[in-house]
Amino acid sequence: MLEGLASNSITGGAQFAVSASGTAVYLPGPTVGGGTPLHWMGPEGKTTPLRPASASWTNVLFAPDGQRLAMDISEGGSADIWLFEWARGGLTRLTLDPAEDRQPVWAPDGEGIAFASNRADNATMNLYWQRTDGTAKVERLTISTNHHYPTSWHPSGRYLLFAEESRPLNVDVMVLPLEAGGSGWRVGKPSALLNGPSIESGAVFSPDGRWIAYSSKTFVMRHPVVIYFVMTFFISWGGMSE
Repeated sequence: MLEGLASNSITGGAQFAVSASGTAVYLPGPTVGGGTPLHWMGPEGKTTPLRPASASWTNVLFAPDGQRLAMDISEGGSADIWLFEWARGGLTRLTLDPAEDRQPVWAPDGEGIAFASNRADNATMNLYWQRTDGTAKVERLTISTNHHYPTSWHPSGRYLLFAEESRPLNVDVMVLPLEAGGSGWRVGKPSALLNGPSIESGAVFSPDGRWIAYSSKTFVMRHPVVIYFVMTFFISWGGMSE
């Protein structure tokens, strides 16, 4: 038995690999998860504590102005979206529902966040939106029996990429048209950008909105193979080409 292997108690992941010849390599370290400090890495590759207090956090994302972080934190059997102002060390809870609220994605203006939640039926994750100052009600963006997870907002604010899980091992890249209207959104019909047999996920718009990067995971002889792609995105009609 190998001891001292770096691993994560939440995801079950461990840092090791075994070659075809039987040689094993691994990264020594502690088991993390269930409460770890938040660190950041400078351009020289050194890490320093950003928030020393431990928390079960995931899906950390910088705001467009770089002054805040959004993340989901699990505690008490559920998860909520929190905002962290790293300059002054202030941590504020954004969502207050007892359901699962996860995977925050900042709107381009930094004034709102899209996230996934199962608050409608306590089972299915769909898309929701809330202002970061908490002044407006939470708005539901999608209604589906499939799981939805937001991944990226177009710089124009008119399109939201999300992952749709229709069944295990089948995840597609979807796009949701949006138009600001009053205090909320006028939501268009979501459409599939990528709906192949692979697990296509992690789709992110480029800063200029012209490109989308994503990963595609398939299985060859029951072994997972992940390939990274880039495709173009046409705003005029919402289509795409490889």
